[in-house]
Amino acid sequence: MPHMVATLDSGLPVKHEYHVVPNSEHFAFFTPCPPPLTKVGPEICKDAPGFDRGAFHQQLDADVLGFLRAQLGDR
Repeated sequence: MPHMVATLDSGLPVKHEYHVVPNSEHFAFFTPCPPPLTKVGPEICKDAPGFDRGAFHQQLDADVLGFLRAQLGDR
């Protein structure tokens, strides 16, 4: 739903940066599912073709850490 993000973005009062994650869906932002959850909640564990949830979260974690270090300093 990138169009929804663009609509929301245009209404915010301060310029900022945002990213659209290709092939992601709502539940892709949850951490990778452990096997028991895959059995009881497969709808939240299935990703779109071409999306690697594990790799995405590794990159997201690194990006967030980098952002926080840049903004807050390396404490």
